[in-house]
Amino acid sequence: MKNIIEMLENSARKYPDKQVFSDADRSVTYSELLNRVYSIGSCIADLEIKKAPVAVICERSVQNLEIMFG
Repeated sequence: MKNIIEMLENSARKYPDKQVFSDADRSVTYSELLNRVYSIGSCIADLEIKKAPVAVICERSVQNLEIMFG
């Protein structure tokens, strides 16, 4: 594996319905997480930000992890 996304893709193939993260408000399975990560990554790519950091400011949550992976 080259990166965390490849690890997530492999895990989503093997365990699509297994819960991977949860917080006080919600939980997410591997397949749900992967779909959300792809969606967020696509939105960021559409902004055409080249070789620049993207700040992520939010409280500890499932959403925070989705955004960071995206």
